[in-house]
Amino acid sequence: MKLSISVTGLDAVRRQLGDLGKQASFAASKALNATAQDLRRAIPGELRKSLDRPTDFTASEKAMFIRPATKNRLESVVQFKDRQASYLRYQIDGGVRHPTRKALRLPSAIGLDQHGNLPRGVIKQLIAVARKEGKMGKRKARRIKVSNKVELFYGDPKDVGNRKFPPGIYKIVAGGPGRASQLIPLIVFPEQAAKYEKRVDLKPLAEKVMRESFGPAFERELRLALKSARV
Repeated sequence: MKLSISVTGLDAVRRQLGDLGKQASFAASKALNATAQDLRRAIPGELRKSLDRPTDFTASEKAMFIRPATKNRLESVVQFKDRQASYLRYQIDGGVRHPTRKALRLPSAIGLDQHGNLPRGVIKQLIAVARKEGKMGKRKARRIKVSNKVELFYGDPKDVGNRKFPPGIYKIVAGGPGRASQLIPLIVFPEQAAKYEKRVDLKPLAEKVMRESFGPAFERELRLALKSARV
C-alpha cells in the first residue's frame, strides 16, 4: 500500500538554466523526498482521526518507509510496511477480507485493551489451554477445565446444539436449576468473509502536502544546487 508523488514539466526550467539545467532534476528529486517526509509525518494524524484508537504500531511514522526519488526517477513513494499494510488496506481501500488458514480472530466477549484490541498474549494463553486438551486441527468440540471455577469450550458449537455460533473458544456458564449451560464467546473464528467499508482517504492529504511543501522545497533545493554547481 503506497502513495506516490511525482513531478513533471521541468523542461522549461532546464531550458532557462542552459548548461546548468541538470541541476533542476537534482533539485526536484531532493524536493520530492522532502515532501515525502512531510507526508509521512502527516499520515499518522489522519489515521488517528479516521480510525478508532489505533495503536502506535499502526499510526506512527515507523509504520511506513520512503522509497526516495532520484534525478533520473522523479517519483518518491511513501509506503506502509508489510505487516501494517496487511490490515490497513481494508480500512483505506475497503473490500472483502477472506479468512486465512488460521481464520480471522475477532474478539467477542473478552475484555479489550484501551485500543480495542485483545490484550497481549490472551489468544496464545487460551489456545495453549485448548492445545493441551487435543489437536487444534480437530473440529470436534471439547470442554476444557481451566480451574474449579472456569471451564472453556473449544470447537464448533454446532456440534453440541442448534445454535449457529462460529468455531472458537467459549466460556461455559452453568445454568440455574433445570436450565442448560450457556456458552459465552471469548474468541470466535468465523468461516465467512468479512466486508470492510473504506474509512480512510489519504489522497486529499497527499495532494494538500504536495501543494504546500513541494514548491518551497524545490526553490530552496534549486538555489542550493545552482550555488554548488557554480563553485
